Amino acid sequence: MTEPDSQLAIPIDTRSSPNTVSDHSLHRQGSAPKPGEPLPAEQLARVIPGFEIDALIGSGGMGAVYRARQLDLDREVAIKVFFEGGEEGAELAERFRVEARAMARLQHPNLVAVHEFGEVPEPGDMEIPALLYIVMELIEGTDLAQLLYRGEFDHGRAIDVIIQVCAGLAYAHGNGVVHRDIKPGNILLTPDGTAKIADFGLAKILEQDLFATQLTMAQTSMGTRDYAAPEQLEAGGEVDARADVYSTGVLLYQLLTGTLPRGAYQPPSQLGGGVDPRLDPIVHSALQPDPETRTATISALAESLQRIREDSGPTRPSGRLLAAAILCVLGAVTGLLVWAKPWDIEQAPAETPPPAFSRSGPLRGMGTSLRGTPVDLSKAAPYSDFVAVASTPLGDWAALRENGELVSNQAELDGLVDIAQIEAGFGGVLAVRKDGGLVATGVLGKTSLGHLRNVAQVAAGVHVTVLFNDGSLRTWYYTAGGWTFPGEPRYYQEQDGPQVDGRVRSLEADWFAVVMLLEDGSLFCSQRGESKIFDQAGPFVDVAAGGQHFLAVHQDGTVWGWKWHLNQEPTDPAPLEELAGRRAVAVKARQSHGAVQQADGIWLPHRGSGLGVNTKTSELHEKLATLGSASDLDFFFGNQQFVLWIDGTPRPR
Repeated sequence: MTEPDSQLAIPIDTRSSPNTVSDHSLHRQGSAPKPGEPLPAEQLARVIPGFEIDALIGSGGMGAVYRARQLDLDREVAIKVFFEGGEEGAELAERFRVEARAMARLQHPNLVAVHEFGEVPEPGDMEIPALLYIVMELIEGTDLAQLLYRGEFDHGRAIDVIIQVCAGLAYAHGNGVVHRDIKPGNILLTPDGTAKIADFGLAKILEQDLFATQLTMAQTSMGTRDYAAPEQLEAGGEVDARADVYSTGVLLYQLLTGTLPRGAYQPPSQLGGGVDPRLDPIVHSALQPDPETRTATISALAESLQRIREDSGPTRPSGRLLAAAILCVLGAVTGLLVWAKPWDIEQAPAETPPPAFSRSGPLRGMGTSLRGTPVDLSKAAPYSDFVAVASTPLGDWAALRENGELVSNQAELDGLVDIAQIEAGFGGVLAVRKDGGLVATGVLGKTSLGHLRNVAQVAAGVHVTVLFNDGSLRTWYYTAGGWTFPGEPRYYQEQDGPQVDGRVRSLEADWFAVVMLLEDGSLFCSQRGESKIFDQAGPFVDVAAGGQHFLAVHQDGTVWGWKWHLNQEPTDPAPLEELAGRRAVAVKARQSHGAVQQADGIWLPHRGSGLGVNTKTSELHEKLATLGSASDLDFFFGNQQFVLWIDGTPRPR
């Protein structure tokens, strides 16, 4: 599940207190200041003259944002500040200058306006370090990430918002600037519905790439993985304005469907919700992995969407004729014709969209951990905006809020912010920060896992596998005999991970195996050094690993499964007869049990086939039957059983 990822958000959500520290504060408001934290507003006012600093809005890896008033012009502004120094200070300072230079040359209604840029040397007061700052337009509103994860975005507005994004990007491209990090958190919406693009911290000015060589060598992630074009994630890949076309295509898909186009994704119109099927080939063209076959310009994407918006006639061509017509129009506009993977868009009878469920909600739980005590969720009680949960068999848990903050019964995790992913294995809980750092607890925290950087994703079971931003993998194998967990740090031995031919979209692990969903929808499995690729049965859109059995959601919504017992050949994936007729959107697996999520958020149990320990399946069935809609869940079924889930019951708007 994708969580809000706004970098140093400039928007002010008018429903929140102006004094509230927003999504990207380094620590919860009220916690003790630590080195590198933003300065209080009154201290900052001492070194930036001409402004009345009102309050800290938010902070993150690129500095902090303050709300202020420019005294001579009597206007509200946002001041984005970067405090120099620290281990990565020079690199981040250069990124900050990139943003200032890029935005200074751009003035457009769909871009956040920059008023001025300055640098302040260390003023002699050791409490205030040297800093860089940008004075920019203050946006009274919110960003798309927050609207999506509160379930408040009207998907009928998707075309209008994307056309505005295209307008801003077209202006930037015309002035030689490529954004390279288009995502929901960087698209701000004003109360009147105007979309504005923010955060040019990864921008590239075409005639002069402002990213210095040392930044590339430091493996700075060029964009957010789910939205980045393939060439952005390749070492030495050539990136031009077509990378923004790809990212905008991902954003369009998400705004239309509420999901991300991972793996061999389904056309938007096939996911319900009444999406116009004429949008399918437009999205498909924008998401071509090869820039040479992708929609050529952002203006061409906007023109295709504009024609659909303007066409209000009740009669529309259907079926293959419609697909052919749209493809021909795209060919005329972009100079290319996309036949690499055409969709047959047969006009199907209208279906009633499945009941909506909230993508965030309060954390619920029931059952007893292996410690023999009930799982205590009291720390989660004050919050109702969780989007993901992860837990160990011992009952250690962490839950991710939609603002990127962690709540956990583990002290080293509770209160962390800027978190992109959480995972849990037998040895502890793992959290991937948005800057690529990895935080590990329990026994795992005493291994080298706790010192990793440039991490893209992590999967954990008995073993732990890490996917890095450069596409490489490493595995921490648990080498102790018997079934004593979590064991000791010395039992975890670090080795090179499997070699994968293809871009990894997601990975899952449990017990001894890891399974990866590749960009083309195929599946790559690895178990104790042996590997197997399944590229004939798919394409698949989600995958889970449980013990020695695996589950996957096919593009058509069917659930497939296969086994891979130790020291045996794996079986081939096949549709699960017991779930025939069910339309699935996600799967989970733990030990020898599985769960399948339907489009309405309801989870169904699946009797796994790990080591045959299935006596608890009836209890799992009973517990799942009581949950209702759940956006995410985690569970353990052994001598003790518990289920944790995010309540997805739709909330009043």
